[in-house]
Amino acid sequence: MDKIEKAKKILEEQHQMHIEVKNEEIAEQILNIDFEQLKNLYNTVDEEIIYEDIKPVKAINPDKMPEERIKEYINIGEQKVKEKKFAVAIMAGGQGSRLRTLWTKRNI
Repeated sequence: MDKIEKAKKILEEQHQMHIEVKNEEIAEQILNIDFEQLKNLYNTVDEEIIYEDIKPVKAINPDKMPEERIKEYINIGEQKVKEKKFAVAIMAGGQGSRLRTLWTKRNI
């Protein structure tokens, strides 16, 4: 059984057949997911936690920012990661492409 077929079988077992496995790169990513760990993490989430200090953030478009300001934000972000003080934001509707633009500008 090749990687793509193995990945499709795993997705079927996990009831995730809406995910299309179009190539070996995607199949490899799926094969490296620890679905058991994901289930355990999901099942141990404490739904009673209320985070009162979370506030909405203002949108930032890196394409309209000066390079110095972008570098400043990158440095702040890197420092927070080193201090293990960071959060994860999941975005939709094109927000991810804006982040990719920022990352690409820095790493060219």
